[in-house]
Amino acid sequence: MELARYEYNGRGERVAKQTATEAYLYAYDESGQLIGRYVPEGATDWRIDEEILWLDSTPIASVRMDNGHPLIRAIHSDHLNSPRALTSLHGDSPPQGTTVWRWPLTTGETGGNNAYGTEQALEDPDGDGTRVVFHLRFPGQQYDGESGLHYNYFRDYEAGVARYVESDPIGLWGGLATFAYSESAPNQQYDELGLVPSAAMLEAMIISAAGRCIAGAAAGFTTNVGKQFFTCCVDQCGYRDILSCDWKVCLKSSINCEAKNAAVGGCIVGVLRPELAFLAGWFARKYAGWLWPCD
Repeated sequence: MELARYEYNGRGERVAKQTATEAYLYAYDESGQLIGRYVPEGATDWRIDEEILWLDSTPIASVRMDNGHPLIRAIHSDHLNSPRALTSLHGDSPPQGTTVWRWPLTTGETGGNNAYGTEQALEDPDGDGTRVVFHLRFPGQQYDGESGLHYNYFRDYEAGVARYVESDPIGLWGGLATFAYSESAPNQQYDELGLVPSAAMLEAMIISAAGRCIAGAAAGFTTNVGKQFFTCCVDQCGYRDILSCDWKVCLKSSINCEAKNAAVGGCIVGVLRPELAFLAGWFARKYAGWLWPCD
């Protein structure tokens, strides 16, 4: 039995969903965050079902339309930017500040723990009979009511078993638990793309930056030493007899304060633009003594 059909773009973003009774189009910002969901109106037009406002990586407001009038609700997130409550701001019948949707981290209603998102969201916590539906869950996830799964870019998360439906795309290279969500630490980490937990991503970024720094420092240092060495040999013997120069003396004189500054500058440039790190060595004379103290 077919529950729904989904369409994705080249970035792994789900851009369309079709169920037996509903159809949606989705829009994302440059960071891959969901900013809009739209439903068909007539044969060719689409209208807003919901748009989401973000402050960096934190969702802050939900905007929906009700007979041409905006319904604006504040989104209250936890320390990982998972939405935990929606409160009325404008257009709702409940007073401003009323909680109209809630996804508790711990649930007194059921006596359970909702760390893995196993508990369903409360869609009418104020008991006024109006059901509020909101699809965002853990960062990068959207809840699909038709399947009970959470779309998480490159994988689908099943909260009921606290695991992904699909194995890690890189297999055991990602760890022994290839179906685990965020290294089984959902209160400490998240996985926006279904590929790597946030802590591992940060670790990888630090290691990558360190590698670029080292490579950049080497590029800046060797470029500067080579430039000084060549200049020294030319000054000693001229271009024609350059092979007759005292290369030991020139090499020793080239490893100086300027070269050390070139290494530091190369590290900085290497982290930002690795392909330009050699320029830090070429122009080190202009900033020698700024980054590395010279006697």
